[in-house]
Amino acid sequence: MKLREKLFDEAFVRFLIVGATSTLAQFAILVVLVEFSGIDPVLASATGYAGSAALNYLLNRTFTFRSTATHASSAPRYIAMVVSALALNTALFNLLHGLGVNYIVCQIITTLVIVIYNYLVASKWVFASRAGQLEEKA
Repeated sequence: MKLREKLFDEAFVRFLIVGATSTLAQFAILVVLVEFSGIDPVLASATGYAGSAALNYLLNRTFTFRSTATHASSAPRYIAMVVSALALNTALFNLLHGLGVNYIVCQIITTLVIVIYNYLVASKWVFASRAGQLEEKA
């Protein structure tokens, strides 16, 4: 399946819904930490991302991909994806913020990049089950 077709399939729509929910949680944490706690925006962004990870895992596993993979298989993969995406999120946010871009704009740009990265990794590796892989090849 081509990327263009993949972007309009049901799983991607569900992924966007889950992602929007997790992103709202991340943005809420970001704004509260920056505006009310005076925490550095880069640290607040990383904290928000990490804080929304558990919700994202559960919703993507059950709602988005309806994965039959065991938690023993998918959870470590999800953690690896989150850690790599957190590193990408933090590096890109830090780069943009260092260029003087407003922290909200930094997060919007960073989020767009992370959405594509996470969908590809989650659908092809984290929540892929042997049955799902066989169906996709058929």
